[in-house]
Amino acid sequence: MKTNLDKYKTNKDKEVNGEWFEPKDMDGIRFLVARSGGANDVRRMEEYSKSYLPHVEAIKDGSIDPEKQKEIIIYHFCKTSILDWEGVEVENDEGELVISDYDPDVMVKILMDYEELFDEIVFFSNSKKNYRDELGN
Repeated sequence: MKTNLDKYKTNKDKEVNGEWFEPKDMDGIRFLVARSGGANDVRRMEEYSKSYLPHVEAIKDGSIDPEKQKEIIIYHFCKTSILDWEGVEVENDEGELVISDYDPDVMVKILMDYEELFDEIVFFSNSKKNYRDELGN
């Protein structure tokens, strides 16, 4: 249906399959990020249940360790919103930095240490403007 509300319309394929986010001042590094919300909500809610279910009682009664809770949040995000990366180097068994394929478990460890990067990627994934088609398409 045609309306004058097109500024709210997003591309559902982009929401689920992601858009590339390139952090400032990090040439050659980028992350494929699905939207936090919109058409990606079903996948996010399914994974949310798996991530949080084992910890429900501790979360309810407030006994969960804050670092563990942070790790659960980041893990959930890495499993549902970060789909790939390019240019990220990870230390191998020999102690050398090498280009690595995306691994959500490794990404959790990275984001636990680099909170500002986590915040930037979350901000990107929450912004519906990143998942719109270009004007005129």
